[in-house]
Amino acid sequence: MKLPIFSFHFFFSECSFTYEEEELSLADVCSFFEEIGLNLGSDPLQKLKPEYKQFLLEHFSELTRHNPEFHGIVQCIKSEPENNFFMIFHLGNGQPFPQEQFDKIDLYVDAIHRVENIEELELNELPMDEINKLYQMYMKYYKEYLNPFEELYAYTSIKSNSKVTTKISSQEGAEVKRCRFCFKYFPEVTFKKKAHAISRGLGNISIFCLDECDECNEHFGTTIENDLMTFLNVQRMSVVNKALEVPYENLKLKNDGNITVIENISETIVEHEDFAELTLEPKDKFIPKNLYKALCKLALSIVSEQADLDCLKDTIKWVRSTELTSHDSLMNIGIFHEVNAEHHVKIHIWTRKGDDKGLPFKIIRLEIGQTSIVYALPFASNQNSDLDLESLINQLEIFKNKEIAWKSVEDVHPIKIKTTLRIPRKI
Repeated sequence: MKLPIFSFHFFFSECSFTYEEEELSLADVCSFFEEIGLNLGSDPLQKLKPEYKQFLLEHFSELTRHNPEFHGIVQCIKSEPENNFFMIFHLGNGQPFPQEQFDKIDLYVDAIHRVENIEELELNELPMDEINKLYQMYMKYYKEYLNPFEELYAYTSIKSNSKVTTKISSQEGAEVKRCRFCFKYFPEVTFKKKAHAISRGLGNISIFCLDECDECNEHFGTTIENDLMTFLNVQRMSVVNKALEVPYENLKLKNDGNITVIENISETIVEHEDFAELTLEPKDKFIPKNLYKALCKLALSIVSEQADLDCLKDTIKWVRSTELTSHDSLMNIGIFHEVNAEHHVKIHIWTRKGDDKGLPFKIIRLEIGQTSIVYALPFASNQNSDLDLESLINQLEIFKNKEIAWKSVEDVHPIKIKTTLRIPRKI
């Protein structure tokens, strides 16, 4: 496997994507830029003129003939309005784009498009003072709510987006592929199946882990991921892109664009001024320890740095094992709910910058539907074994005013947990 020589990174108002190929040379990069009147030294910020958009559509449409995954990029470009602004970056020699910059660049592009009548302005007419003021407001939000402990942790996020395919691997350039979960090499194990980094049952059809072998894919899909699906049964209704009916002991819900109650056999709906509150009694049980393993597996699937995975080797072994004995080193997970439901799955990842073993190495927040789950990866070699995630989280502004319920995940017996769902009233 060869490293890509050059890569492009596009940031539009509606979506972002990376374009890289193994044989993409400096001459190819120069030719690409020349086609839209740019060069390697051009400002990353550009206006999507009609001729730019047409060239990008033709260029990536041609690539779909050999690689269907470029269809997502074509759809992304098609959906972007002409005369919007976008940013394009290029990197060489297989150099990765710094992940923690993605969210900041997205915020900057968003700030630009908050300017009134932005589509009528040229690049040299942009009110940069106004844009920078907006961007500073966004960065204040970023520091207070997205990464409130930036001095201690680097922040990245990823969300399911059916328009653009994301492939995650820590082994680009490796001569022989190895599974990140069982540590076996090809050809002892095969990599023929598409391994979803976020479970397909959570609505993900675009984010894949290239380092998960077929054997591990089958194992996770028939074991711990079932516990995750059971636990998130109602939340899945907001993100699965098809009509879905979910039966409970006391009612039945249907999602056909809006979540509605289609069968109610008990007094489970409480009316409030702005929303209706439903208490759902599940039919199926899940094992808390398996739930935690599935959450950790999800996070491990989207780690792209091999050095990080090396620190998490014991975590990986634990996730892959079938043991269900109690363990004293598992941190509680925190769960809280919002009134408005997200229609995609988003994962926030905070990775510790320093060597303080008194802080978790990786903290995760999974957003799905109305629910957020906050947890940390256990057994990292560079963290202590007796950490208390709850006390750390409760200090942060991002989680103030959240009614976080902290749950133990030590139990190895199947249980049921009632779920509360808030359905906003239509205006």
